[in-house]
Amino acid sequence: MKSSILFTGDLGLTSGCKRIPEVFSPSLLERFESADAVCVNLELPFVDEDCRMAPYTHPSLISSPEHASLLKALKPAVVNTGTNHCMDGGRAGIELTESILAAMGVCSIGSGVNEDGARKPCFLQIDGVTFGFLSFCKKGNFTSSGDKAGAALLSEANLRADIPVAAEKCDFLIVLMHMGMEFSKSVHPMYRELAHLAVDLGASCVIGHHPHVIQGIETYKNAPIFYSLGNFLFDNYAGAVTYKAHWEARHRGILAKVFFSSAGVSYEAIPVIYTSKPLAVRIAEGTDGQDILSEINFLSESISEGIDESSAETEAVGAIAKREIATIIVLTRIHGLRFLWYFVKDLKLRHFRMVFRAIWKRITCK
Repeated sequence: MKSSILFTGDLGLTSGCKRIPEVFSPSLLERFESADAVCVNLELPFVDEDCRMAPYTHPSLISSPEHASLLKALKPAVVNTGTNHCMDGGRAGIELTESILAAMGVCSIGSGVNEDGARKPCFLQIDGVTFGFLSFCKKGNFTSSGDKAGAALLSEANLRADIPVAAEKCDFLIVLMHMGMEFSKSVHPMYRELAHLAVDLGASCVIGHHPHVIQGIETYKNAPIFYSLGNFLFDNYAGAVTYKAHWEARHRGILAKVFFSSAGVSYEAIPVIYTSKPLAVRIAEGTDGQDILSEINFLSESISEGIDESSAETEAVGAIAKREIATIIVLTRIHGLRFLWYFVKDLKLRHFRMVFRAIWKRITCK
């Protein structure tokens, strides 16, 4: 018996989302129907309009509760909420998101009102086969710790503590990782090591999100690792800052349809493409589809050749810096000095190191 699970890239249900027929094409919904189960990465939490926004976040990066019906149309069994945006509505946003998903009968993973909730696995039965799901997210001011709400921390310690325990309780374990560098198509070696470690500890498959562009696919010890599925549907006109760089790449992604059987794990990469005006997503066919699949093949081959840390960081740091400068200016106008305090508080040594490496590489390459 072969079971299939369909995984999506980043989904943000902002105010730009309208009625279902206008957002999801019929052929796309057919793909979702063909899978035995669906796992969606809900990038943005559901937040009520009167919910106090965290002062360090973009005021428009939230999912509108009125558009929860769009998520329901995809019929997900599991929804990952463990993203760097999970605290954009504060603790109240996480509570509301959990209640909406519970009302749908959906199992949510990755974030919670405390660390135990964020790291709690989900188990799903398909034709007598038990599937387990865990989710971890890169470190930030959105990280859950103790009684603090937020996302489960992606760390070696947490992988070693949680994966073996969950793996013992299921036939196949899927680990989702919110990782990597935004707008970089190169796999950062640190996250490659963590993905490999997840497989070593018992994961049957690793699904990556966060860069907002496609990254390559690797098979490690017979387990597929999707380093980034890219965006599935994300309103790039939401908020005070419209970031135009990598515009085409951010509108292209893949659905990962993963097949599980006693013979092993295999997969199909399904190319998707979406528009921002109007906001709609469809299966990428013809030349569009072939271009995306060709790019995946190229990026996958580059992983085996090896990517050094400075190359992965340099590719992203310029794009991130331009966006962040524009965002800082706008959010300081909105939130005042309170935003600057949270921004400076969140800066880490690694951020300065990335900038230094990018500048140094530009100098030495000339």
